[in-house]
Amino acid sequence: MQGHLPNVLFIQLDQLAPHALRYHGNKVSKTPNIDKLMQEGVVFSNAYCNSPICSPSRFSMMSGQLPTKIQAWDNAAEFSANIPTFAHVMRMQGYHTVLAGKMHFVGADQLHGFEERLTTDVYPADFGWTPNWDEEATGVRNPLFFETLVSVAEANWVHSSMQLDFDEEVAFKVRRKLREMGRRRTARLHRGDSEGTDRPFFIVASFTEPHDPYSGPKDFWDMYTDEEIDMPSVPFIPRDERDFHSARVYDCMDNGDFDITEERIRNSRHAYYAMMSYVDSKIGELLSTLEQEGLAQDTLVVLTSDHGDMQGERGMWFKETFFERACRVPLVFHAEPRLAMKLGLGVPREVSYNVSLVDLMPTFTDLTCKPGQTWKDIIPGRIDGRSLKAVLQNAETDSDPTKEDLIYVEYTSEMIPGGWYMVKKGYLKFIYSTSEPLLFDLKADPKEMNNVVDQAEYKESVAELLALAKAQWPDLTQLNEIILQSQRSRRMIHQAMMSGKTTAWDFQPFEDTRNLYIRNNGQALQDLEYICRAPYRGARPTK
Repeated sequence: MQGHLPNVLFIQLDQLAPHALRYHGNKVSKTPNIDKLMQEGVVFSNAYCNSPICSPSRFSMMSGQLPTKIQAWDNAAEFSANIPTFAHVMRMQGYHTVLAGKMHFVGADQLHGFEERLTTDVYPADFGWTPNWDEEATGVRNPLFFETLVSVAEANWVHSSMQLDFDEEVAFKVRRKLREMGRRRTARLHRGDSEGTDRPFFIVASFTEPHDPYSGPKDFWDMYTDEEIDMPSVPFIPRDERDFHSARVYDCMDNGDFDITEERIRNSRHAYYAMMSYVDSKIGELLSTLEQEGLAQDTLVVLTSDHGDMQGERGMWFKETFFERACRVPLVFHAEPRLAMKLGLGVPREVSYNVSLVDLMPTFTDLTCKPGQTWKDIIPGRIDGRSLKAVLQNAETDSDPTKEDLIYVEYTSEMIPGGWYMVKKGYLKFIYSTSEPLLFDLKADPKEMNNVVDQAEYKESVAELLALAKAQWPDLTQLNEIILQSQRSRRMIHQAMMSGKTTAWDFQPFEDTRNLYIRNNGQALQDLEYICRAPYRGARPTK
C-alpha cells in the first residue's frame, strides 16, 4: 500500500437482490463468501440503485449523477466521454485502474477512465436496444431486446452457457491481474528496486451472474433440492388489481404469453440460487488470490449489484420496477482488521440510512484523497451523490447529508411509456409520474401491498415528498419529449450504421504478451521464476 492509499477491489454483481442473501434473512441461498464479507464489514441495509436497469444504473453509479442528468435513459443510451467517473478520479489519485467484465458502456468510449480493460463486454455497445415508446403503447416490442417470460418458462440447469463463459473469463483475468500486482510487491521486497515500487490498484470485477436467463450451473444446481426452494411470498396479482406501472409491465413482458406454472417458478428460483452460489465461488477465488499474494491486508473490498430481481414476487420477474426486490441492492465495505483500523472503519456494522449507488463516487474519492481534502476539492461540478466516509467510520454528525435518509431513483426505459420516478425518505416510498402517484409505507407494509397516497394520516408526508419530486423533476412532459426525441434519433442512427460497412463500438481487448511469461529481458531465468511464485519466502538459497 502506497502511503495512505489502500488497494480497492470493487466486485459488482448483476441482478442480485439482497433479499436472496442469508445476511438479509434468506434461509435458502448458499453464498459463504458474500456472507463472510457482510458479517465482517460495514453493510448498508437500505442501499438502492438509481435506476432498476443495467446501463443507467451503472452509468449513474460511476458518475455520481442521476441518470436523467447524464441522459442515461436506457440500455442503449450513450455514456458521454465528457462525464467524469470514479475511474477518472481514482486514476488522478494515483491508482492503476482496471476493469474486467460487464459495464455495458454504450458509445465509442469504452474505457471511461480505466487504464486497462481486461475483457470485452457481454452486451452490445451500439444503439440497437433503444426503446420505442412510439410503438410500445400499441404493444409492439423491440425484436433485438425485450425481456419476456421465456426465461422463466425454460429455466433449468446447464453444463455451459454464454454467461458462464463470460464470468469464467472475468474471474481468470482478475486473478491473473492480482497475481501481477502481487509480483510487483514481491519484486520490491526481493530487490528493493524501482520496478517493484507499489502503485495502488483499483480493480473492478463485474460479473454477469445471476442475471437471467435462469440457467443454473449443474454442480451448483445440485447444491439445492427442489424441496428447499422457497416460493414467492406474494403470489401472482392479476392485471386488473395492479397499479398502472405494474399493469404496463404485464402488458409488455408477460401478457399471458407463457404458462407460468408452479414448477416453472420453482425452477427459475432454483436456477437463480444456483447462479448465486456459482458467482459466490468466483468471489471466493478472488479473495483467496488476494490472500495468497499478500494483498488482502491492504485491500478494501466493496461489493454491490446494479439492481435486483423480482423473482416471481407478485407475478413479476427481472427488474424494471420500483418494488424493493428490483431496486434495492446489497452494499458492503470490507477490510481486514489492520486496514480497517487505518481507514477508521467501524466494523462490523449495519447502517440503516437510505443510500444509493451515486454515493460511491464521492465515497471512493474521500477515502483516497490527501489529508485535508474532500471529494469537493477534486470532482468538478455538482453531483448527486453524498460521501459515506463519515458513516463508514461511525463518525457522522447531525449535519451529515446521509442523515437526510433520502434517495432518488429513476426509470425511463421500456414498458412505460413516459418516465417513472421515485423518492424514498425514511420508510416512505413515493412514486411519481404523469399518472396517479403511489405511496408505500415500508415499515407498516414491507410487502408494498397498500397504496396509502390518499390516506389522511399521510397527507403531510405526501406534500413533502411531492415537493421533493417536483424539485428534482420539475417538468415531466418536457422530459418525456426529450427522451422520445433521443429514442427516435438513436433508432435512426442505428439503422444507418447497420447499412453498408459497419464499425462496431464493442471493446476488443488487447493482450501484451511481451513480458507475460519468460522473456530475455536481462533478468536471470531462475530469479524471474522465483519472484513470480507466491507466497514470497524471502531471499533465495545461496548454497
